[in-house]
Amino acid sequence: MGYVKYILIIVVLIFTACKTAGMLVITDEMVKPILDSEISLMHNHIEDNSILTVLWCDDQRFALEKDGKIHVTRIAYWIRNYIEQELTNAGRYTIVTRTELDFIFEERSLQFHSDDSPDNMTNTAIIVGARYLIIPVITRFNTLSMRILDSESGRIVYFTDNNIE
Repeated sequence: MGYVKYILIIVVLIFTACKTAGMLVITDEMVKPILDSEISLMHNHIEDNSILTVLWCDDQRFALEKDGKIHVTRIAYWIRNYIEQELTNAGRYTIVTRTELDFIFEERSLQFHSDDSPDNMTNTAIIVGARYLIIPVITRFNTLSMRILDSESGRIVYFTDNNIE
C-alpha cells in the first residue's frame, strides 16, 4: 500500500513538471520596461484628477478553462502594485486601492467575480466612485494585456497586448 502512495506522488510531480516546463518564467525586469511604456501612454487616455482603480492582474497561464477565478501569482501581484504606485506617484489621479474595494464589497455583501464583461466592470467602478478601471492580465500566450475601461460610458478607452519575452 505504501508503494501506491509513492507512485501517486511521482505521477503528480511528473505531471506538474510537464505542465509548467513550457511556461515562461516572467520576472520584474522583463515586465518593468513594458509597464513604464504603457503607463506613459495611459496618461493620454485618463483625464487628470480622475478617480481610478487598478484591478488584480490575472495570470491566466494558471487558469483552468473558464474556472471563473483570478490567479494572482507573485509577478501578477507585483504588476498591479507597480501600476498603482506609478499612477499614484504621478500625482494626477486619485487612486482607490484594491483593499478598499474588498472592504466595500464585503460590507455590501457583494460577490466580485473575475467576469471581465464591460457591464460587470462598470458596476464595480460605479460602486467605488472610480471613473476608470485599469485591468492588467498576463495571458496564456505570455503577453501582458492592459485595458482602461471608462465606467461612465462603459467603453474601453485603451487596449494593448505586449509580448513578454
